[in-house]
Amino acid sequence: MENAFYLSKKVLTLSFHNYELGYFPGSGSLCDIGAGKGKYYSVNVPLKSGIMDEQLIILFKRYAAFE
Repeated sequence: MENAFYLSKKVLTLSFHNYELGYFPGSGSLCDIGAGKGKYYSVNVPLKSGIMDEQLIILFKRYAAFE
């Protein structure tokens, strides 16, 4: 999904995902922020395996502007 809007400022993509060595596809690092007009419209939150629900809730509240 992120790649579909990587060059667009019309859509902000926010991705919480597993990011460990060997995990498919190895993209979605903190440095993947979009490009061109879409720069800073891609936000990646890479996570390690084993994250608990309580920790995910904290992340969603920290990164979501909907509170």
